[in-house]
Parts: sequence; structure tokens; C-alpha cells
Amino acid sequence: MRRKYYLNKKHLPTIPVPHDFIIKKIEADQEFLSFYFEDDITWHSSAEILFPGAKSLIMRFHLTDPDFDTYKWKVSKTKGKGYFPYEFHNLKMPLKRNLEYLGHNIGYQSVIIKLFRMDFIMIDVEADYVVVETIE
Repeated sequence: MRRKYYLNKKHLPTIPVPHDFIIKKIEADQEFLSFYFEDDITWHSSAEILFPGAKSLIMRFHLTDPDFDTYKWKVSKTKGKGYFPYEFHNLKMPLKRNLEYLGHNIGYQSVIIKLFRMDFIMIDVEADYVVVETIE
């Protein structure tokens, strides 16, 4: 089942958050930023409420600007602590730790996506709609 949530209307939608779901693949092209989640989301307690009957999930953010910013939380001796620019392609590289989806903040044609893999990661995108597809 697919649901489309528009971010360019008078009232912003409430988009379900796959909190702590493991991301197995990320893709970005000129049109979409896509997150493909683990093959079995049923072990998450929130999955039955947010995505009843779903085995997996895909979230696609339709980009109005294909250039988006990615940041990683760091503690630096010279620059202090905070979010610093991070290369998006590093998220695609498999590491020993899983990449988790923590949440997102929705604004008018804007989404801030929060991820976690050993450190906090933030992706700031301009999007006009989000497609959430459940795989049963």
C-alpha cells in the first residue's frame, strides 16, 4: 500500500515515523531520496500500530532541489561540538553498525531527517511530498 503526504499544502501532514527501524539501503537521484528498510519490521513494537500487516517499508522523499545537505554530530578539539558537513555517499557504505532511522521534522516543503550510526546524522532536504510504501 502506498500513501502520499504533501508538504506544500495549507496544513502539513502527520507522517508516521519508523523510529529505530534499520535502513538496509539509501538511494538518491535527481528526483527522490529513498530509504529501504529491513526485511522484517514486525519485531518493532510500533510497526503493528503504524504499519499494520507490513513486512517492510520504503520511504521516498520527492526532492524539489536535488542538492541536499548532510551533517554528522562531532566533537572536535578545535571546532567544538556540533553538526558538521558530512558526505552523503558515506551513508551508502556498509559498516559494522546498522544505520537507524530516528525521526523527521516536517516543514513547508522541507524535511529534516535524523539518523544514527555510531553518531547522529542529519539530512536537510527540500521536498514537496513523501511516499510511504508498505510491503506485505
